[in-house]
Amino acid sequence: MNCGDFANEDLRKWFKQKWVNIGKKTKSGKHPACGTSGEKRGYAKCVPASKAASMSKKQKASATRRKRSAQNKAGRGGRGKQGAGAQGRKPIMVKTDKK
Repeated sequence: MNCGDFANEDLRKWFKQKWVNIGKKTKSGKHPACGTSGEKRGYAKCVPASKAASMSKKQKASATRRKRSAQNKAGRGGRGKQGAGAQGRKPIMVKTDKK
C-alpha cells in the first residue's frame, strides 16, 4: 500500500461528508446544507455536520465572525452588492478552531 492510497481515501471521506453552514439555522433549528442561495447575505462558514454537532454556539459564532471578517478584509464581503469580479474566485480559508 502506498501513500497515495491513504490520501485518496481521506479525500473520498471528505466528499461524502454532509457539509452544513454554521452561520445560519433553518426554522426547524438545524443548520442548512452548505452552499449559497444567491441571497448575498453574510458569507457561509461551512463545516462537516459531525464537526458542527461537536461545536458550542459560541464556537460557531466565533468561526463565522472570523470567516466573514476575513472575506470583508479581502474585499469580498457577502452582504449587499459584491465587488466587480468577486464571483467565482478562490474562497478565503479560515481555521474553524481558534488557536
